[in-house]
Amino acid sequence: MFTFSSVLRVCDGLETLRQLHSGIVTFGLDSNVFVWSASIDVYAKWGELGDGFCVFNEMVTGDLIVWNSIVGGFAQNGRGEEALDLFKMMRGSGFPVNQASLTSVLTACTGLALLELGRQVHAHVMKLESDLIPNNALLDMYFKCRSLEDCELCF
Repeated sequence: MFTFSSVLRVCDGLETLRQLHSGIVTFGLDSNVFVWSASIDVYAKWGELGDGFCVFNEMVTGDLIVWNSIVGGFAQNGRGEEALDLFKMMRGSGFPVNQASLTSVLTACTGLALLELGRQVHAHVMKLESDLIPNNALLDMYFKCRSLEDCELCF
């Protein structure tokens, strides 16, 4: 299990990734959260969101880690609307929000220049324990949405 999730992250191409994916299914690791999350992350890295979404849909048991992987994959590939739709589905399924979730939503807000939604997410970030990654995502979002006053206050 740990071998697959580690090897997935250093895939050198889609051919290798697809072969590893087949091995994951063959070895019966199709319900392992870490392996599926790593698979989704790597498919997203290669821009193959359709394949990543198929992996997500194959997941036997849902998990916040896997949800964060799929939402983040779409957000990081400039598909913010789909990322936000997936985030809404995640919340509707009863999953809590954590720093990774909020960072992905902020990335989607940045790409779509959704300043007001970003401000709402900022309020949720403040409720969680301080973390560098969502705080940097806030700065990036405010700067790219041209809200320099908010950016300065956040800094």
